[in-house]
Amino acid sequence: MTEPNSLSEQEREELIAYLDGELEAEAARAVEEKLQRDPAWRREAELLQTAWEMLDYLPQAHATATFTEQTLTLWQATRSRQARWRRWGRWAGITAWAAAALLAVILGWRVGQRRPATPAEPVPPASEEVWQLLEHHHYWPYYEKVGTFSFLRELDRSGLFDEGN
Repeated sequence: MTEPNSLSEQEREELIAYLDGELEAEAARAVEEKLQRDPAWRREAELLQTAWEMLDYLPQAHATATFTEQTLTLWQATRSRQARWRRWGRWAGITAWAAAALLAVILGWRVGQRRPATPAEPVPPASEEVWQLLEHHHYWPYYEKVGTFSFLRELDRSGLFDEGN
């Protein structure tokens, strides 16, 4: 059962660190002051000290005579298994990279061998009219302002700009 004015978890950790001698000088002085002023801190310190002393009365565990031999045998077996897996892992990685590189080369070659698809409708050759228009490409900015070729054809038929006039 916990008492209402018992220490918080952080305070208890600080007290345990003090009892274990793990605190720096300034923090240790602060804990000593709390122990002198606060009865809850003193009570908790006494309980922890008593629990620590009771550990001496517990039976001591002793290793069997074959413990060291069994441990070393198990350790060596584990090491040899790990070495085998490491070798297999290395070869598996190399094989995977080689397979990926080979696949990339094959796919690149196959894509490069494909012929482009033929268009659905063949492109008609350029008409004589188009060639004539291309010969006068420097007039293109003026043609753009006109809008349509039909207007230019009508203008040409009208004879308004004949050279003989």
